[in-house]
Amino acid sequence: QLINLTVNYRLTRKRNWYYFMQASQGQILPWDLNLEHLVAAQSAVTLAPTQEINLYTGLLERGQIRLFFGYQLSDGVIVFNGEQAVELVVGE
Repeated sequence: QLINLTVNYRLTRKRNWYYFMQASQGQILPWDLNLEHLVAAQSAVTLAPTQEINLYTGLLERGQIRLFFGYQLSDGVIVFNGEQAVELVVGE
């Protein structure tokens, strides 16, 4: 089955939350949490038990980052790791 892979980020800085998504060329874009505005990091990928995905390359903002991964099925259903986010803390 072909799927669209999504990568979403939540950055916490000074008790404020900022949301981002990764686009197909690796760009990190702001996200308004509207699922209709969510873009795929990789499109038309064959669903497999494990998926390799390239994450952000470059400098990261200081703060706490939660990574969410998911995929969208052809019928529009989105499956993601909402309760098992990957946690990162970026210091100075």
